[in-house]
Amino acid sequence: MERKAAAKRKKPALERKKSAAKRKKPAAKRKKPPAEQRKPEARPGKAGVEAAKADSYGQSAQKKAVKGRTARPDLFAEPMTDTIRKAEPRDLEALGQLGAMLMRTHHDFDPQRFLAPGRGSSRGYASFLGDVLDSPDGCIFVAERDGLIAGYVYAALEPLSWKELRGPAGFIHDIAVAEDARRSGIATKLMHVAIDWLRERGAPRVILWTAAPNETAQALFHDLGFRDTMQEMTLEL
Repeated sequence: MERKAAAKRKKPALERKKSAAKRKKPAAKRKKPPAEQRKPEARPGKAGVEAAKADSYGQSAQKKAVKGRTARPDLFAEPMTDTIRKAEPRDLEALGQLGAMLMRTHHDFDPQRFLAPGRGSSRGYASFLGDVLDSPDGCIFVAERDGLIAGYVYAALEPLSWKELRGPAGFIHDIAVAEDARRSGIATKLMHVAIDWLRERGAPRVILWTAAPNETAQALFHDLGFRDTMQEMTLEL
């Protein structure tokens, strides 16, 4: 009887050891689900990547700014400013060069119809435009960009012409823009100033001539409201 009672008393202690062993037993490793059941890892979208790049650039730019330098100087460059004004004698050298450029352009369009540029082209064209500076019926406007002449327009009042079957009119004889300043709005600004000048002096209309192959100039003139009225034709003899 005493042995049985002792055995009963030892039994709870044994059960306690077993339960403690169960608690100490390491948890079984979870099995990874098949590849097709796995959820794809979240990756930042394009917007997130761009935002991260922008944030990274902003931090690097701040670091460089502290040192007195900027990361992208082109982003902070001041825009070029254009000044439209009447031409002066001091502009004649630049005007002559632009006039010679006009000659080369037209000669390339049609070598038989247009004058070939030569050594004295710039000087000759400057002399021709210089005579207009003091004319009451003509005016030359220049576009000045950062201290340099980037283009010009030559406008004049013309009387009635029986030969051309037209009444008095304003004429735009030249419009020229340096190659490195094109497609920046200079030609449009010059045209507007010349048209206003002619309008203020009573011209009922404005006429101009353009080379047939010069589609770029023709597009500009059409945008300004000009319409096609005459077509020059040439026969070589």
